[in-house]
Amino acid sequence: MSYADMCENFDVFMETLSAKVAEVPLPGPEAQFEMLPEQWKTKKFKDNLLAMASIVNRGRAESAVSYSSQDEMKPPKLGTVGKMKSLMNAMSTSSRKLFFPTATKLNDEKRKETMKTLLKTAVLILFYPGDNGRTEFCLTRRNHYEGTFSGDVCLPGGKAEDEDSDLHATATRETFEEVGVPMDSIEIIAPLTAMYAPNIHAIVYPFIGCCKERPAFQKNEREVAEIVHVPLSELMGDGNIKMKKKKVQGHTMEFPTFEFRNAEVWGITAVPLKELKTFLS
Repeated sequence: MSYADMCENFDVFMETLSAKVAEVPLPGPEAQFEMLPEQWKTKKFKDNLLAMASIVNRGRAESAVSYSSQDEMKPPKLGTVGKMKSLMNAMSTSSRKLFFPTATKLNDEKRKETMKTLLKTAVLILFYPGDNGRTEFCLTRRNHYEGTFSGDVCLPGGKAEDEDSDLHATATRETFEEVGVPMDSIEIIAPLTAMYAPNIHAIVYPFIGCCKERPAFQKNEREVAEIVHVPLSELMGDGNIKMKKKKVQGHTMEFPTFEFRNAEVWGITAVPLKELKTFLS
């Protein structure tokens, strides 16, 4: 099937996606490295990032099928203190403070305790048929507030709660709470590579999901300023990743950024989208 067929016909997309999920290995954490600022792209940092990814994804299958989402709800067996130190040492001092805003201020004992309290979060790339049956997914533009993701464009998602049976449930519950899509209308197709998000000290577990019919979206007025509908063709297009200056915690850095018609996406949200784009290519 051509990209055009996959983008313009949701049924063709689902058929193609299902075949790839069954047969093609996930691209893995290389996509994380590709979406980092240039000043972090050293060989030492990359080696340590890949090592961290192997720990974070322990228990996840290398393919997009046959993994246990239940296992991911258990406390993480990370043993991350040594890996964190290696990652931090691969950076300049200014980048280190930005990427690990809390860890740089902790002594070893406090750092060990901090590692035990890693949050677990799940996000969802939700596909559905849009205008004329073309394939679309949604993003959210956050409201402005005192918090990490104020005003950012993000995937629907959030932290795991005690009520969640697994991270599938986290992803679908958060999607319902943010954009009003009923949980029982969402089919989880596959996981993507989990990643560590240092700014919120969390492991982010991305999932691909779908609704067979276009949902009746309803944004959460408290959290979401706008629901952004993105055609798959915009994700798969050539030349849609540009270097853009972004301010993070008072620092200005250049990040690889997806340029969509109605949104710019960078940072932790761009990583699973880049992996998905590579997976579908």
